[in-house]
Amino acid sequence: MPIACDPNQTYEIVLASDENKPPEVRPTFVYRHLSAREWKQVARLQDALEQSAEGAEAIDKMIDAARLGLVDWRNMTGVDGEAIPFDVGELDALLGPQEAAEMIQRIMRQRPTVAELKKSPSQSPSSTDSSAKDAPEADPPKDAPAEPTEPAGS
Repeated sequence: MPIACDPNQTYEIVLASDENKPPEVRPTFVYRHLSAREWKQVARLQDALEQSAEGAEAIDKMIDAARLGLVDWRNMTGVDGEAIPFDVGELDALLGPQEAAEMIQRIMRQRPTVAELKKSPSQSPSSTDSSAKDAPEADPPKDAPAEPTEPAGS
């Protein structure tokens, strides 16, 4: 199944400002991988931003790009401390322009940061033990000069 069609193939984005929070309270955005059609939408939004978008129009385009592929979030709370249930339409109530820009950059990579990979519990442990056995010492070639020996009685 193509990765963009598999609902189980998701990745998480944590804003830089939240990376040091404990996992059980860390605000986390959950994304699915984008299709080529959705990538074209992101590219068009970026082109529009670079060409002429300013002010509210620019922010709207950034939020639209950040919404593409967003399927869930965790640990989002409002200024009142109350949990904010997932609603992709409310993303603009959560993010400021700088955070939206950060989200777009992370979406463009469609993968977690190295720090996130290191913390990931799904990594398979790797062993540093070598699986190759030591090769036996080779006999010197027959035409190799003999090693000098010390004369007897020296």
